[in-house]
Amino acid sequence: MSPAQQRVTELLLRGYSTRQIVERLCLSPHTVQEHVRAAYEKVGVGSRRELVTALLRGSASRG
Repeated sequence: MSPAQQRVTELLLRGYSTRQIVERLCLSPHTVQEHVRAAYEKVGVGSRRELVTALLRGSASRG
């Protein structure tokens, strides 16, 4: 993931909404959505819930 996608994804993992991410990172809603969609594609999921689950499982398996 790109650094921007990583920042957005980290905030998603913390439970931030799109609006909160927009405010926190000073990005447009469209840009946030693009980063989220790119993360979905890279992880192979289709929703925020699936993305968060996949990332948490991945970090748990890494120790």
